[in-house]
Amino acid sequence: MAMERVFSTLIWLSVFQYAGAQQFSIVDEPVCWSISGVDSSLTRATYVSVTGLHLTTFYINAAGAAVDVSAGGNLSFGICNCCVNVPPTQGAPYIDTIFTSIQIIPVPPPPDLDSVQAYVYAQVENITDVSQVTACLDAADLPAMCLSTVGNQADAAGRVIFITYTQLTATKAEIEVRFWAYFPGNLSHNPIPYDVVADNGAGSIVIFSGQFY
Repeated sequence: MAMERVFSTLIWLSVFQYAGAQQFSIVDEPVCWSISGVDSSLTRATYVSVTGLHLTTFYINAAGAAVDVSAGGNLSFGICNCCVNVPPTQGAPYIDTIFTSIQIIPVPPPPDLDSVQAYVYAQVENITDVSQVTACLDAADLPAMCLSTVGNQADAAGRVIFITYTQLTATKAEIEVRFWAYFPGNLSHNPIPYDVVADNGAGSIVIFSGQFY
């Protein structure tokens, strides 16, 4: 679950817990406002009634002064430059939700183990077409296999499978990608790096990056 969703859930639990003791609550959230190439960390404050109705929303800076964001730009959750890929530059892709699963090789590996795998699920904002997401598997002695559409490719080192692409909203895409590496691999193939990259022309991010062996 994305940090924003967890944060919002905790906020609403707090609002309802104390609803009987007050007429309204003030909910504050850290946001990054990006406009004309400038990033500003702000606090978004909202008056919330006991019924959960949002009454008024306003923005303040670190000095406590009100900030007018009506000029537009991009508002994203979290303070500016707090984390990898958060917040994005204006118009660039950024990760909303991500889940990864990587197979662990036991020591010693079982005799019937023929492959290892990694699975990547992500929801990415500011992505509007499957061609803006590329999944690559790159063995040292073989041409890199890269997919920017649903499908799969395989070679002697492994396989990259772009499982699904779904346009959840006008700006948010959901992707699922699985990588395989054959084990034990030919030593000339090792190591085998893999990654998923989103690039919409306004900017790019690495959704996930790893390496087999």
